[in-house]
Amino acid sequence: MLKKEGIDVKILPKLAEGRPNIIDYMKNKEVHLIINTPSGRIPRKDEIVIRSTATFYRVPCITTVSGAIASTKAIELLLSHNVEVKSIQDYHHLLSSS
Repeated sequence: MLKKEGIDVKILPKLAEGRPNIIDYMKNKEVHLIINTPSGRIPRKDEIVIRSTATFYRVPCITTVSGAIASTKAIELLLSHNVEVKSIQDYHHLLSSS
């Protein structure tokens, strides 16, 4: 789906399947976002190592399909619109004055 939308995607082997793997890419600072949707018992071990390494290197890690969809929609919105940050008090004021 991401490739279809023109996003540069690289599918990597599981940690036990060889190198380079995601850990190598994180150590080399070549990763900006991880989408890892594991299933089953063996991938669970990989997920723990990937999440820990991602946290150490401050790489966002998405672990569900719904999270990936929401994140890609948010990134698309940020890239295509002028997004303004407001405090929650500003939003409350806007709602109260309506």
